[in-house]
Amino acid sequence: MWRKLIQKIYSYDIYHSEKNDKILVRKIGPNYYVRFGNIIQSGPYMNKLWRKSLKKLPKNFKPKTVLLLGLGLGGGVLEILRRYAKANIWVVEYDDLLINLAQKTYLQKNF
Repeated sequence: MWRKLIQKIYSYDIYHSEKNDKILVRKIGPNYYVRFGNIIQSGPYMNKLWRKSLKKLPKNFKPKTVLLLGLGLGGGVLEILRRYAKANIWVVEYDDLLINLAQKTYLQKNF
């Protein structure tokens, strides 16, 4: 019983990518974290950085198209959509594994 409860709250997976070597994905509650190259690539901390950065743009700034270089787990995509719902977002990601992980985590309900 406890094991199933803990698995719903916390999970930790290691993936091996040809392009990014070892990718660590941790789920704590509803939040996902991804780390590779000893750098946090996605998670609540990165989403907060996205929100703070987007708030610094002028209030009348309404982008039609946004280009992201790198996807991580897709938290940046969600933050941009929250602020600029009508923007078309183009993402360049060279690691297919990250695209698959993003679709299973942050982008699972939206795309």
